[in-house]
Amino acid sequence: MSTIKKAFKVLQIFLDNKCQLSVSELADHTGLNINAVYRITALLREEGFLSQQNKRGKYSPGPKFLEFGNLARDMLNIEDLSRPYMTKLNNLINENVHIAILDDQKAVIIANIDGTQALRIVTELKADLPLYGTGVGQVLLAHMTDVELNRYFAKTPKLQAYTSNTITDRDDLIKYLTTIRQQGVACERAEYESGIVNIAAPIKNEIGRVVAVLGILIPEPRATDKQVARLVTLAKNTAMEISSALGYNGH
Repeated sequence: MSTIKKAFKVLQIFLDNKCQLSVSELADHTGLNINAVYRITALLREEGFLSQQNKRGKYSPGPKFLEFGNLARDMLNIEDLSRPYMTKLNNLINENVHIAILDDQKAVIIANIDGTQALRIVTELKADLPLYGTGVGQVLLAHMTDVELNRYFAKTPKLQAYTSNTITDRDDLIKYLTTIRQQGVACERAEYESGIVNIAAPIKNEIGRVVAVLGILIPEPRATDKQVARLVTLAKNTAMEISSALGYNGH
């Protein structure tokens, strides 16, 4: 049995029993070797899927489970709730409007409306986008905790260049993420694909956690300073409208 299957088997025990469990109890329930259970629980604890009150204490589901639960609930709402606001924005600007969420180390597009102009940008649902190189991804990074951000950089030690504009220096990226957090918007200019500008603003749930990002894609020839300033305002306003629909009250 692979390590992944063993880990799932251990996690399933918590769903079945709904209580804290020791390593020996997990071994009894799963039929796995106790040394294997020690290794698996240590890994799951490190990744946030299990919690342990003290070094020899029993295990319980960790904070990562809560994150996944919140994400599943939010996704069910976001796609449905955001559609009218996306449509309204798309009709107003006639540019690509999309919603992206965090999926491990990537930003994934879950909703999309393309523009209809002759020169337009088309995106695909479920497209995986690098966090550091795209506007929507940068907003997701900007609102991570220090622990989450350190984990991201540990798994992404090298920031490869997609274009000559891609930020590949970690310190420069962290400074830019601070700016995004302060301004409430990202304006990525051809960092992932040449000729494309991505304006992105955070969508928050009722407790103020960023659960998704509203993005606008526009060809660089149309991305004048005046137009970008207008789209920044519209992106922030639309993202706030969706956030309000999710229960966020602005505090």
